[in-house]
Amino acid sequence: MGDFYGGVPHSVREIYVGELGWFDGDPTSLAPLHPKESSTRYIELMGGRDTVLAHANRAARANDHQWAAELFRHLVRVDPADTQARAGKAEALRRIGYTTTNSNWRNWYLTAAHELDGTIDYTLALNINAPDQAAAFPPEAVLESFRFRLDPDKVDGITTTIGVTVTDYQQDFGITIRNGIVEVTPSLPTDATTVITAPKMVLLGMVFTDLVDALTKATEAGAATVTDPAAATTFLSYFDPKNTTPITLSDR
Repeated sequence: MGDFYGGVPHSVREIYVGELGWFDGDPTSLAPLHPKESSTRYIELMGGRDTVLAHANRAARANDHQWAAELFRHLVRVDPADTQARAGKAEALRRIGYTTTNSNWRNWYLTAAHELDGTIDYTLALNINAPDQAAAFPPEAVLESFRFRLDPDKVDGITTTIGVTVTDYQQDFGITIRNGIVEVTPSLPTDATTVITAPKMVLLGMVFTDLVDALTKATEAGAATVTDPAAATTFLSYFDPKNTTPITLSDR
């Protein structure tokens, strides 16, 4: 019986990492060069971009698709806009994927190929912001999610706090920015620069879009109130808007 869901090479590595950790015992692995820097040096060592491309294409013609993909990877890492390298790597991954029975690996090979040549259909992605799931989040979980959007460069040396009253839950919270982190506390802080009063769904709308724009629209519609709109705008401007650009994986 062959590999289907998972595989021996996959599982053995997972067991090793799970039991012994990621370190393979070679100190060279402790602090390796950044992959892009390493690829830049490999390309230079091998004679430059055109030489590496030629070797990769030669490997592909010889059906040595794993080696071809590894060579193309260096070129794509250094220049993600290199269409020849992207197309070559995509084709190599497809060739490997077509002969892979392991469903997990096959998915990675073929999806990465679509990503590289621009044929991926992002409308097929799972909707992790499904309304029924979002509605189940408690208010504190919604506010805690703000911390993933904080821009550390914007809050260097800044300490500031706002209050939030979640009307449909009758709960009060504080959100403090200090030392480049976000802390959520279960009461209205006495030093809050402003207090936002809104139902949980307004807060969810802020999380799933642009925080400032969503709050402005909610206050204009009468769904939320803010004691000091300018202070709220300043505070929320420290957070990034939701990123709608698909995250790419195969050009790293």
